[in-house]
Amino acid sequence: MPKTGIIPELSGAWERLARGHERALDETERALATALRRLVQEATDRLLLEGATVDKSDRKRARVALLVTAGALAARLARDAEQAVSRGQRDAREAARARQAMALQQAARELSVEDGIPVPPLSDAPEDAGAALAVAGAAAARWRAHVSAALLRWERRGEGSLEEDLRRAQRDAMPAGAAAIVVGEAYNDEHDEGALYLAREHKGAPWLPLIVRRWDATRDKKLCARCRAINGSYRPLGMQWPQGARPGELHKHCRCHEALVVLPVPLRMPQTDEARANIPSAEREAA
Repeated sequence: MPKTGIIPELSGAWERLARGHERALDETERALATALRRLVQEATDRLLLEGATVDKSDRKRARVALLVTAGALAARLARDAEQAVSRGQRDAREAARARQAMALQQAARELSVEDGIPVPPLSDAPEDAGAALAVAGAAAARWRAHVSAALLRWERRGEGSLEEDLRRAQRDAMPAGAAAIVVGEAYNDEHDEGALYLAREHKGAPWLPLIVRRWDATRDKKLCARCRAINGSYRPLGMQWPQGARPGELHKHCRCHEALVVLPVPLRMPQTDEARANIPSAEREAA
């Protein structure tokens, strides 16, 4: 990790911990995305079962009947998706706290803190419920819209397979990026809350709970060279990123985000007023 301002040089262990953080976030994102895809497929399967029972000689009448069924299935999809998203948020918060615990263990070893550094408790997040409801509602509405359009095309065409049209609608309706967004928010919120807890609870410790901002890119095949170059960089609070860049705004469709991270460092500053008076003002401000 590069040295930035008052941020100290970090051992190689911190680079490995950062990579573990990315893997944990990727795994929780994939798990939620898989769960949402499964729910969309199950809703389509149920609609096809209903389609097998309707009289297709009158396509308009069949379409109306299937639209009614699709409405009921969309409501069920929204409920099931909300539960899946809530589980994904909880898993993300637990993964974030587990990764933070590993970082604190490493910090305790490097700082020779005999009793270790206590891990912050898992936080309550009432705002997660609203996010889960919004993501689930959007997923259900997206599926219903694609299915409705597919049924209309099937009716107007007057020929062709209903299953083919509905399976295409299923593929088009798969939640795009929703899992990454909601999981990333829960994961980083838990990191941020843990960092603030550490700073608040350990103000008198012989080490400094230095809170910094870390640039986190979404590391997949879509990761661009600009985001890869700045990924994992640190900045103190109040200091801008290079050229005033902001995570999520570096370019169009940027998927980067920012997390607060605690980097415990030894507190070497003199503790008496007389000693501190002899320290240059710039060093006092940095400390």
